[in-house]
Amino acid sequence: VFVERAERRYTYWLSAPCSPSRVTLVLDNQVTGASSRIALAVHGSSTAESPLSPALPPVGNVPSFVAGQLSPHPWDFTPVERGETVHLGPGLVQIDKTRIFSPHQRVEIAAGTRIEMGAGASLVFHGRVTGIGTEGQPIAVVAALSAAPFGGIALQGQHTAGSHLAYWRVEGGAGIGDIGAHYSGLFSIRDTRDIEIENADFSAAAGAEDVLHATYVEDLRLREIHILNAPVDAVDVEFSQGEILGLRVSGAGDDCLDLMWAHLRLADSVLERCTQHAISAGEESDISAHGLFISDSETGVLAKNASRAHIARSFIYRTTTALKTKRRDVHYTGQSSISANELFAEDCDKAIDAAPATRIEAYQVQRARPAQGALDHLVQQVLGLPDWRSFDRYIASLDKKVLP
Repeated sequence: VFVERAERRYTYWLSAPCSPSRVTLVLDNQVTGASSRIALAVHGSSTAESPLSPALPPVGNVPSFVAGQLSPHPWDFTPVERGETVHLGPGLVQIDKTRIFSPHQRVEIAAGTRIEMGAGASLVFHGRVTGIGTEGQPIAVVAALSAAPFGGIALQGQHTAGSHLAYWRVEGGAGIGDIGAHYSGLFSIRDTRDIEIENADFSAAAGAEDVLHATYVEDLRLREIHILNAPVDAVDVEFSQGEILGLRVSGAGDDCLDLMWAHLRLADSVLERCTQHAISAGEESDISAHGLFISDSETGVLAKNASRAHIARSFIYRTTTALKTKRRDVHYTGQSSISANELFAEDCDKAIDAAPATRIEAYQVQRARPAQGALDHLVQQVLGLPDWRSFDRYIASLDKKVLP
């Protein structure tokens, strides 16, 4: 379609299920509120022009107004803010009260930055964050006073897409709570995509419902995340999809990994001392996991509310129940299921506990620890042991650790 007026030519690409003979172009003036229309023959068409639609005002129509009605002016529209880059660090950065960064602000945090947070203070990012520390110069977020926990950290909204954090150490937060929106996590990620966090340690959380909470996140990537003594859940993922590699949780007041309508791949992870479930897959979640060591928990893997879990090449140790399914018919009528392959379960009261109308399919499940030569990747690369003959020393060391 070609439009030529006042020596200007505009080219449009028109898509339609059939070849039209004519189109009507409607022009809306956002300043005056007037609407104009132009009837056009499609380029190359010889069909005569049809009468114009009577529902549209004629070209050049002068708008009419009623008493009290005003036409919009340019200043009535929200201006687009120019992009801004905010630099934090290196060195000491003090945050005495909650600081909220706008969507147009891209925040870059330098390696070696130490952010000291005031009591109850939080960091909320609505724009992209890049904070790449190193093993020797991590980025630390700590309470300015050990007796006065800070709030937390949040990445909120679509403008945070592409954020990348590496080598972070977060100590002493209590959770953001309500600041116009409620955040249940010490570190919350919400309504965004393409988020990567790697080599991050979380410890001394003081009361947060979740240490790391992600909801409505597409393409979430968590790698080498270590969480010590989570007050409730260590990691809570809801309405999100992505992968978690190298998660290590040592102590959780409830679940180590809690899922709600989540689609995840989990690998090479250690989940220890989870008061309830090492993995709780609920509300139509789907998780595929391999290379796991799970110990000292009520349940190794739970699937409920029409969820599916597949676990392979893993070792579950000292749990009440290794694999468990539940069914709830009120909101979720689908079947919950667990499939397991090359699974070892030692010192578990029950290996399998399947509720009626659910399914657990276990292939090559052994009620013993792996023999020499079995699951070498798990023992060497995940647990860091030379072989399974060193496992008793590993457990003795674990038992000596006192978790509050």
